Amino acid sequence: MASPAPWEGQVLQALEANKELRHSTYYQIATVSPSGRPSNRTVVFRGFLPGSKLSFVTDHRSSKIQDLASNPWTEAAWYLPVTREQFRFSGSAVVVSASTQEKELQQARDRAWAKMSPPGRQQFFQLAPGHARTQEDLTEDSEATVDSDVPPDTFDLVFLEVEAVDYVDLVGNTRRQWHVVEGEWMSGEVNP
Repeated sequence: MASPAPWEGQVLQALEANKELRHSTYYQIATVSPSGRPSNRTVVFRGFLPGSKLSFVTDHRSSKIQDLASNPWTEAAWYLPVTREQFRFSGSAVVVSASTQEKELQQARDRAWAKMSPPGRQQFFQLAPGHARTQEDLTEDSEATVDSDVPPDTFDLVFLEVEAVDYVDLVGNTRRQWHVVEGEWMSGEVNP
């Protein structure tokens, strides 16, 4: 199992200090669409996979998946207001879908599904994100079973293989950057 990156503990410590705010687990992820336009949206942190891989879940039918298929490079920005800390993560995203062959990745996808609440699961049985809704769609009750142990094909786990981290502590007015050089994490203080 891969060792945690030197910055992972700092992220977890900041999350602990901000846990009173439900939205402290929300961060923004930026992608580039196939047409070359930037796209940014908020996702929910679903934990670190081994090797300090930042994870979230999404609907396979969402534009994020199209963006990442076209260009896997992405950046995430996370601001934690209680401690006034910001983390920026750069790297490439890996999508774990129903068709992913690697057993270990499918197990991670299954674990992410198992941790989802029933309302969180329900969204993966609804219309595709961005699909026009009719009045009939709004009043129909879904017959889908959200208590299944098997995630639907619409459920994807996405993780960021982080290559660089930029951390700013606004209380202490400090900034540290980490980046991978030949498989090793290097870091240094820079001017905020």
